[in-house]
Amino acid sequence: MSGEGARLYGGRWNPKGTRMAYCAEHLSLACLENLVHADDRHLPDDLMAIPIDIPDDVSRKVLGPDALPAGWDRVPGSEHLKAIGKAWVAAKSEALLLVSSAVIREELNVLINPEHPDSARLMVQPGRPFSFDGRLEPSSKSSPSARG
Repeated sequence: MSGEGARLYGGRWNPKGTRMAYCAEHLSLACLENLVHADDRHLPDDLMAIPIDIPDDVSRKVLGPDALPAGWDRVPGSEHLKAIGKAWVAAKSEALLLVSSAVIREELNVLINPEHPDSARLMVQPGRPFSFDGRLEPSSKSSPSARG
């Protein structure tokens, strides 16, 4: 929730040096977001599913596909999106920025501004270990037993 990983490495919505926590509206979208960034050799085996309760009155802004610049969903993400995210964090106008996922446009990723006072009101719940179904592992797709 500190946004440290995004600060160190940057992301679609932030340049290196800008804190932002990346979350998804649903666990299934979080899985797909992980899959598109997974190493080709194996899926991560140290994941945690961590629910976050968000009070209804926590400040938020929604940016759907129609509000985004052309090509917003290209890989890699554009510098323009990083600038939008950096400006949003600096403005501290909302704690949450809900943006369409580049993986599934109709679903939302939830970006958290750890600098906004409302972010302290988010309630992180106890997590649980999470692992992908073994059938998603690249090596299992080529084995004869995985075809049937």
